[in-house]
Amino acid sequence: MTDRTTMMTMTLVLSLFAVPVVDGHGRLIDPPARGSAWRFGFNTPINYNDNEMSCGGLNHQWYILQGKCGVCGDRWDANPRPHEVGGTYATGTIVRTYTQGQTIQVTVQITSNHLGWFEFRICPVSDPTVEVTLECLDTHLLPLASNGQTRYKIDRDSRNYVVDLVLPSDLVCDHCVFQWKYHTGNSWGRDPDGVECVGCGAVQEEFYGCADIAVLANDSSPPPSAAASTDAPQIKLVTTAAPSTSMAGVVTEGQGQQCRAVGVWRSVAGMNSWCATNCGAGYCPSSHCRCG
Repeated sequence: MTDRTTMMTMTLVLSLFAVPVVDGHGRLIDPPARGSAWRFGFNTPINYNDNEMSCGGLNHQWYILQGKCGVCGDRWDANPRPHEVGGTYATGTIVRTYTQGQTIQVTVQITSNHLGWFEFRICPVSDPTVEVTLECLDTHLLPLASNGQTRYKIDRDSRNYVVDLVLPSDLVCDHCVFQWKYHTGNSWGRDPDGVECVGCGAVQEEFYGCADIAVLANDSSPPPSAAASTDAPQIKLVTTAAPSTSMAGVVTEGQGQQCRAVGVWRSVAGMNSWCATNCGAGYCPSSHCRCG
């Protein structure tokens, strides 16, 4: 082999190793996840990397920790985990209120697509000082409204995915954790039956997001005109600077005051608690709450 051929071969090999690995990215935006709520006017800590909740990355999750991950997408070995109870972003702020058995619209924003599927779970909070467990979340794996299945396969586009889900008919909570799971499908793997392919097997990059919500009893649901909005939020696909957190019609003077539900919301079970929690965190819509 000539020196020139050897040099060309070495250059080719080095160039192959220099090709960057592109990771998938995504975030739960409706209901907004704990690290994303600030984008929608909530007075919660800012996480500019809220689309990177991938358990520390594929290698860290699967080859170092044998698949372990925090329930909200933090590295399993982080202490504390930033998006779980005791961490920076786990403020307990209720970002959405639904009713039991309701069909809800959930929006996930994928900013870098690597195929795969979504799953959604919910767990009632029994102790606000302790994060919910995967075992509890697994008891309420939510079905798709369209076909009753529990996995939503995505296409190849990087965009907002709107998914209709059915909440459990027997679940009511002043505070529940809603979990989104994104199992990507762009790495070579092997299924339990021995089939190998791109996207096969458990060892794929995964993303998670947790949102704090309330689920009211059917007999306390407000009239349609007063129902909490479930419209898919619109945010820019890529954000490089802190967006404005101003929000028309929202009172932020609730901190340190007694806050209660007003109007049609006074008869809704759990709304006084909702107002006390959210007004104290700086999100106090005058249509729902009054402080003083």
